[in-house]
Amino acid sequence: MRAIFDFTGESDGNFPIADEGEQTVKVEAISEEISKSGNPMWLFKLRSKNGGLLYHYCLNQPKKRWMLKKTIESITGQKQPLGEITIDLDNLIGEDFKVLVIHEDYAGVKRAKVADVLIGELTESDSFPESLDQSPF
Repeated sequence: MRAIFDFTGESDGNFPIADEGEQTVKVEAISEEISKSGNPMWLFKLRSKNGGLLYHYCLNQPKKRWMLKKTIESITGQKQPLGEITIDLDNLIGEDFKVLVIHEDYAGVKRAKVADVLIGELTESDSFPESLDQSPF
């Protein structure tokens, strides 16, 4: 079998990782997924101000939705009720919020991970640079 590939304009795969500590991130995508253990979850694809990509996983099962609730509260800036809600997740795409990022070693490679979601208003200094607002990722 023969194939032709054009790698013009492709990156070398060396993407930045999000800085450690309190970081402002932008929601790039949200998808419903199944965890490795077979549990339903929501996956938030986030971009840090330095261009690093983060994946934030929120379980969607009884007694384990606390991180999903906290994430929605941080993104929307609104306390969510205890009970059923209806939300258009597409409205969260492009929104900024704060997270706590830690670095972990995974198979000898340093990776960034969301350790916690932070509640609070964003300040002017938390704003994304215009160049990342137009991120091609």
